[in-house]
Parts: sequence; C-alpha cells; structure tokens
Amino acid sequence: MRPPLDDVVATVLAAEGPAETYAGLLDTTRAALAADQAVLVCRDAAPGSPAPVHRSPADSETAAVDARELVRGAADRRPGEVFVLQGEHPGLGLVVRARHGTTWILGLARARGISWTPADREALAALGPSLALGIAVAMLGEDVAAERARELEAESMRQRLLATLSHELRNPLAPILMWTSTLKRLRAEDTEVLRGLQAIEHSVALARRLIEDLTDVSRLERGAIELRHEPVDLRETVLRAIERSREPLAQAGLSVTRELPPDAVPVEGDPARLFQVVDNLIGNAVKFTPPDGRVAIVLARRGENAELRVSDTGPGLAPDVRPRLFMPFVQGRNARGGLGVGLAIARRLVALHRGGIEALPEGDLGGTTIVVTVPLRAPWQSARTAG
Repeated sequence: MRPPLDDVVATVLAAEGPAETYAGLLDTTRAALAADQAVLVCRDAAPGSPAPVHRSPADSETAAVDARELVRGAADRRPGEVFVLQGEHPGLGLVVRARHGTTWILGLARARGISWTPADREALAALGPSLALGIAVAMLGEDVAAERARELEAESMRQRLLATLSHELRNPLAPILMWTSTLKRLRAEDTEVLRGLQAIEHSVALARRLIEDLTDVSRLERGAIELRHEPVDLRETVLRAIERSREPLAQAGLSVTRELPPDAVPVEGDPARLFQVVDNLIGNAVKFTPPDGRVAIVLARRGENAELRVSDTGPGLAPDVRPRLFMPFVQGRNARGGLGVGLAIARRLVALHRGGIEALPEGDLGGTTIVVTVPLRAPWQSARTAG
C-alpha cells in the first residue's frame, strides 16, 4: 500500500482546480480509512460569511457527518489532534492547520455498527501533514482564481474606459475644426488671427492623434483590428514617415540621418498600419532625445526579413522601464509628452504582420535603438501579383 502522502500528491497533481482538489482529498482520505463519508470544514471563515464545507457523497444511508457538530467537537483541539464525534453515527475528527494559519476540520463517518479502532485513529493522525499540504494547494488555487477574476474585471473596466474616453473626446473636435475653418475664411487678412488658428489646428491634430492611439490600444487588445493585406514598399513607407516627422524633429531641435537601400523593400501588409509603426518609432525617438540630438533611421534586408532600426542619442532605457517597454502607458521619466502607448501599438501591429520588435540594451547611437523585422515578400508572391 502506498504511503498517504503519495496518494495526496497524486490527487493534487491530477486535479483541475480547487473544487476537484478538495473532492480528491476527501476521496483519498475515505479510501485510506475505509470510511463511508468524509467532510472538510474551514473553521476560520470571514465574519458574516458561511464556513466553507466540502462533503463527499455517503456510501451508506446510515453514515453522515454533521458539519456543525464537527466544528463544535473540534473546539479547543490542537492541530493534528484526533477526536471522537459522539452522536447517532460515531465518527472521527482531525484538526488540520493549513495555509495562512487557517484551521480545517476533517470528519469521517462509517455505517452504523462499524466502530473505529485505535489503529484507525493513528492512521488518521498520520494523514494530517498530507492533508495540510493538499488543502494549502487548493487554497492557493482559490487565491489564484480570485486574483485572475479581479484582473479580468479590472481589464474589462479599463477597456470600457478607453472606449468611452476616446468616443467622448472625439466629439468636441469636429465643431472646433469647423469654426477654425470658418474664422480662417472670414479673417483671411488678419495675420494674428491666422497664427492663432494655426496653433489651434496644431493642438487639435495632437489631440486627435492621442485619441486615435487610445482607440487603437483598445481595439488591438480586443483583437478588433483587421489588416488590409497588399504589397507594400517598406522603403517608400519609411520615406513618408520621415517626411511627416520633419516638423516635430525641427521643433525638438533634432537632426535626422537615414540609410536606406537604393531599391524597393517589398513586404506584405497593411500600408496604413506599417506607416503607423514607423511613425510611432520615430515619434518615440523624438520624445526621448534632448535638443541638438540625433535620430538615425536604417532600413536593410536581412535574409528573408526587412529590418528597420530607429536609434537616438537620448538617455537610453532605464532598468525599471526596460521589461515593460512595450506595455501600454509605460514610458520613462525623460519623455516629453504622449501617453506611452506608441511602442505598445507598434508591437501588436508588428506581430499582426508576423514580424518582431525589440529594444537593444545599448543603442547604436548610445541612446535607445528599436529594431523591427518584417518578412520580405516571397518571389512567388511578386510573380503572382504581377500576373
């Protein structure tokens, strides 16, 4: 006969969740003591909450354990102590100290007329440490499940907040742009008014970009974005992103260098989303590079992949930020503006294109270097498209 600990370990390993673990412990104990029913009660329930009770089915109509009598019988008993349950169906009880110092009581009953022997009591006492281990595992599973439920609820609330926030923030922008356009037409000769209106338009564009980022984060995390796949020249995409970034780079006092292949770099993907990836990488470099710094953009073919490297002369990655760099709403202390979602969006979009993204511990220019790889289009794809 195997030792009780082996039976308990086998039960815990085979169980799929806390409820199955408790049931397996009761069945194992019942079999080891030739009992007709087993009951497990937690004596340390939270105030106002019912005590957790786990009960195995009774093999005999004349065998039953009253949970309340079990708790009363265990009063003032020490952990590991075996006691006799008096009543219509005499039984055995065992006090077990488990996780977080909680006290559990195991009760066993046999059919009427079948008595308990001193050997039974010794066998039940020997099961105590094994039961404490099994109960601790079941309680840990309950804690994990409860924490997971809290995380899911928090994530659901965050998704609802992002969706509501992006929707409500977008609504006021339309009338602002409408009246800006109207004022530009009515005061076309007033340079002060035009300068003010340009500042308003610039601020609205920034606000719209932030709102679009919030919307994208929510949709990407829900898997609600579908790509429009078609042939894309990644070289042309990078050039357009650099051109769009000239004004932000100039305003930040930064210079930009580029190193691109002379020929097209064909990939398969969504043109708008690939542009967004490149734009987010350049925007991230701008946020973290001090004035008079430099941003370098290098595009090359690496085997079967296109590789894009965006480097800066900023302070680099702080150790506390590096593990969370591609998570939403994470950015270093040196960032100038933004929500900290650009790299998170880029990571998910790159993954949708079957590519990869990483941040190098030591950047090419001393700051941070983000490397993106995307599969090149296979020759047969190009031939099929041309045909």
